[in-house]
Amino acid sequence: PCGRVRAGIDAARPDPPAWERARPLAERFDAAVFPLASFAPPGLEGVREIHPAIDPLGPRCRDLPLKLAGDSLRMLGLDLERPLCCQVGALDPWRDPHDTIDAFRLAKEEEPSLQLVLAGAPAAGDDEGWRVAGEVAAYAAGTPDLHVLTGYAGVGETELNALQRLSRAALARSVREDFAISASEALWKGTPVVAAPDGGLPEQVADGVTGLIAHTAEDTARALVELVRDPALSIVLGSAGRERVRERFLVTRLVADELELMGSLLRATVRRP
Repeated sequence: PCGRVRAGIDAARPDPPAWERARPLAERFDAAVFPLASFAPPGLEGVREIHPAIDPLGPRCRDLPLKLAGDSLRMLGLDLERPLCCQVGALDPWRDPHDTIDAFRLAKEEEPSLQLVLAGAPAAGDDEGWRVAGEVAAYAAGTPDLHVLTGYAGVGETELNALQRLSRAALARSVREDFAISASEALWKGTPVVAAPDGGLPEQVADGVTGLIAHTAEDTARALVELVRDPALSIVLGSAGRERVRERFLVTRLVADELELMGSLLRATVRRP
């Protein structure tokens, strides 16, 4: 029989004792699927690269009437008369929310009307996730117009959709984690992304084409200020971003890749003596 194993995180530098235990199991499969081939542990054979994708009809990505989107955000206490940016995703160290907060504070010195929403809900029972979310909220405390929203604040899929849709820019500050497909969610809504140069983000965010790549908090702040002061640039980058997602990061492409992989494994099995 043939089989495959899928890994979603960057495992290029695995913990040696953990990889020593996991490697014999991984090597029993005919294929090991990673979002990027560079995420694979050294020496692993049968590595296949398949990018994740978004469902454009799912609650996080489907079209929302502007009134519904606006009403959802006003209920969260946001002022839609002023520019808004957001970072959507788990509030964990891999997404570097502290760097995002630092960048916002710098940008707000240049654009005092700017608002930032950090939105993410740890899973039920994830005590560590809630602890980290609390640390992020404490770090953000005292900064005007900085909102840290979790599931306790009534943030669901509709609110996250509206945030990405009505923001002037979305932030993706992953340090070393998975593919960070939330960047494609924002791009699908025509919102440019200011991204870190790590993980799968450069695959989604082409610098100066669908968004801006920023290495430091200072770079991020400058990018935010540029997009706030130049709405036309934001529109151009966002439009290109939606087209990039249409071509590369929709679930229809993912299904085609999965079918091609399964077909290739079955053909290889048939050819075996």
